[in-house]
Amino acid sequence: MPAALRRTYTLREFALICGFLSESGEVNWPARLDDESRLEILMDLAGMQRGRFPVGPGLVIDDPYRGAPEDYDRALAEIQGAVGQIVAAVEGKSAEI
Repeated sequence: MPAALRRTYTLREFALICGFLSESGEVNWPARLDDESRLEILMDLAGMQRGRFPVGPGLVIDDPYRGAPEDYDRALAEIQGAVGQIVAAVEGKSAEI
């Protein structure tokens, strides 16, 4: 397995893994740990969760290029939701996509 594969995800896949790690209690942040360190730890832990979520269209945000305005709105909402879940995990909060 190429080394990069353990650290390469779709945005939604990483968000789901971060949400799982946060909700399961597998991460418990010390108060003085900075956000960058927390994200690095999440990335390391995420590599151990590869395959936990079934691969499929739900893990991919459709490209709205040349689509209707609604397609762009949907893609933006999906991106915001995924990033929100990752940020919540880094901050030690819970969020849903």
